[in-house]
Amino acid sequence: MAPHANRLADIGREGFALVNRFYGRGTSGQAPKRQYDVPKKYSPVPSDEREIDCKKAAKKYNGMVVTKY
Repeated sequence: MAPHANRLADIGREGFALVNRFYGRGTSGQAPKRQYDVPKKYSPVPSDEREIDCKKAAKKYNGMVVTKY
C-alpha cells in the first residue's frame, strides 16, 4: 500500500479501538427477523350483482333524488 493508505488504515484502527474501549465491543448477532407485522391490504371480492345509480335506488326504495346544478 502507499504511505498515505497505510496512514489512513492506522487512523481507522486507532479510531475503532477508541470506540470499542469507550462503548464496548458491539455484538455482531443476527438482526431481528421481524420487528413489526406489516399490515396486509385486502381487496374486495368483485360482486356479480350490478350496481344501481341514485335515480334507480330512489325509485326502488320510494325515495327522492335532490340534484343541485
